[in-house]
Amino acid sequence: MSKLSKNQFNRFCSLLTILIGNDPKEDIKNKLLQDDYYNNDNLTDKGKNELRRLATIAGLISDKVFDDIRARKQLSQITEAKK
Repeated sequence: MSKLSKNQFNRFCSLLTILIGNDPKEDIKNKLLQDDYYNNDNLTDKGKNELRRLATIAGLISDKVFDDIRARKQLSQITEAKK
């Protein structure tokens, strides 16, 4: 299994935080916005691709897991909207 650099690890954790629906710290959020990984609502395509790339490098998560997380988040948003 390959290791991520400190910067890659921090970016991976930040992107994963957003993917599961939490907000990262303000300075991290601003960096992700500046680098076009995040658009104040969700990950951009560039952010999703970077998250996949980093997960692959680390040998942690497959595309199927990403699809499952995304589906659960969408279901949660639909459920919240109906309340």
